[in-house]
Amino acid sequence: MVANSPDAEFLRLISGTHQISKAFERAGLREGDVAAWIVSLPEAALGEEFGGYEIPRTSYIDMSLEADRLIEHLGGLLMPKRPVPSEQGLLRLGVKSEKSGLPLWRIEEYYMSHMALSDMR
Repeated sequence: MVANSPDAEFLRLISGTHQISKAFERAGLREGDVAAWIVSLPEAALGEEFGGYEIPRTSYIDMSLEADRLIEHLGGLLMPKRPVPSEQGLLRLGVKSEKSGLPLWRIEEYYMSHMALSDMR
């Protein structure tokens, strides 16, 4: 299944599922969540080659006003930190790992494998 918008399709892919509702369940905000990531997907022209788009170095600064407005609307605080994959995130996506205390590179490997399989299931 393909979503009707790039943002929903992005959420579907990172969630590793064909189902949009399952994607929101896995990667969307839930009751009790204390943190969330804000992701800005760049505009790209139709047919533009993957990897051929350069993200401006100022994109973080350029999007800060919009992020501030969103955070204020949600009643939260903006913490300018890059996302770090975690084992808890893997569990939320439904990824089963054989061990706990995995190194960061292994956690990232699980995430990438999970995403890659989202169109194969």
